[in-house]
Amino acid sequence: MTNRNLQLFLLLLIAFIAFVVNNGAIEANIMEARNLTTAREMLQKSNWLEPTMNGELRLEKPPLPTWIAAATMYISGEENLSLLRLPAALAALLMVFFLFKLTTELTEDKLLPFLVAGTASTSFYIFFMARDISWDIFCHCFMIGAIWLFHKGLKSKGSGWGELIGAGALMG
Repeated sequence: MTNRNLQLFLLLLIAFIAFVVNNGAIEANIMEARNLTTAREMLQKSNWLEPTMNGELRLEKPPLPTWIAAATMYISGEENLSLLRLPAALAALLMVFFLFKLTTELTEDKLLPFLVAGTASTSFYIFFMARDISWDIFCHCFMIGAIWLFHKGLKSKGSGWGELIGAGALMG
């Protein structure tokens, strides 16, 4: 299995099964309820710059995942938990891709990137974060992407500025 396209397809399939299939089977936990309340209030008040929860300012969490949750809620409604969890699943999928690319940069082995990314996509912590409306998966996704681009930029035979700027953007 050295064909990169086949490996990426299998990773996509594994991640889809792990992150999306039956992701609405478990009821929302307390943290998900808090995050969804913040997103709901953002939509109700049309105030996207000051996130609140139960009317009180909530600045403990970064705004980007809240904006993503609010946009998803605007499109899909408030009732479908599976669709509300979809952005976390997509972030986890992107993180698996970043991990695959980072491992490809770090090794000449053709199978190791697939094994690393496949193992990560089925690990409990990533599996749980991808099926939960939690902001942690976005942080992990962006940081692994930043590490990959930073490494790629440093190893670039050209200037590498594009990768370094991308790494900086992903780091926030």
